Amino acid sequence: MATTTKFDLTLLDAAEDTTTNIAVFNSNVVQLETLAQASVISKSFTTQPTSPSEGDFYYLEDAPVPPSTDWIGKVSNFALFYNGEWIFFPIQNGMSFWVQDTGELLYYNGSELSTFGQDRIVSTTIFAPSSTADKIPLFYSPGKIFIDE
Repeated sequence: MATTTKFDLTLLDAAEDTTTNIAVFNSNVVQLETLAQASVISKSFTTQPTSPSEGDFYYLEDAPVPPSTDWIGKVSNFALFYNGEWIFFPIQNGMSFWVQDTGELLYYNGSELSTFGQDRIVSTTIFAPSSTADKIPLFYSPGKIFIDE
């Protein structure tokens, strides 16, 4: 089956039966949902869980211990437990994710992970009005402009 280039998601195949395409579609939805708002349980967990729960999600920063697991050779990958098996996604340049056990927001710059801390956050103040006349309209409706007072 054909796959996508970034996350190796399986593409639907018109030649496949409906049941297979439904399974492929459902798997892709779960994977996209997981990556869209990535929040991993841990990035320092190197022992593959013996009884993972459906939806458990890890970032594999280090090699697994012991080396006889599904996680072998998957350093710098995300691991999602779905439908009784591990699915792996390579980290991509520009990705960010939350680490639950450390409370860190991390991003990947193409070569390393960095903490997305206060020193890296740009001010969210885009416009600071000096008077009421400078206020930005919140939204426009024909014939009316609503302004945040």
